[in-house]
Amino acid sequence: MEDGAITVRFYANDSLGHVGFKNVQILKDSIIPVISILFPLDDEIFGSTAPEFNISIIEENLDSSWYTIENITGIFPFSNLTGKIDQDAWKDAPYGEVNITFYAQDRAGNIGIESVIVIKRIPPQIPGYNLFYLLGILSVVIIFLSKKSKKS
Repeated sequence: MEDGAITVRFYANDSLGHVGFKNVQILKDSIIPVISILFPLDDEIFGSTAPEFNISIIEENLDSSWYTIENITGIFPFSNLTGKIDQDAWKDAPYGEVNITFYAQDRAGNIGIESVIVIKRIPPQIPGYNLFYLLGILSVVIIFLSKKSKKS
């Protein structure tokens, strides 16, 4: 039978020959939810701030949705199709390729799955120093020295 509403009729009879029946409506759903990841893109690079996500889920009878992060224990439920990856989990994710898998389950128990691999890359820093602060100071010193040498 095709997916959709189905009527099932149950019959019973007793020893005296009386027959009765009851109709029950059930919903047949054999279609797996379809997930499309709009953002982040494969091989996109992120730093210490967790990436945002934007997905679409095609499913009339959606029951729940969640994501997992490879090498991180647990699942992360979400209800909106846009959001941000859990910052604490992202902090614990290893550097390099990070596989984020999104799941959608319908009321019949069908589960759709779609994954994206992003890159976690943190710029190297000198311990105890802010790299941007040092670059700013270095730029000011270079400008000052170049102006001083032009006057000489």
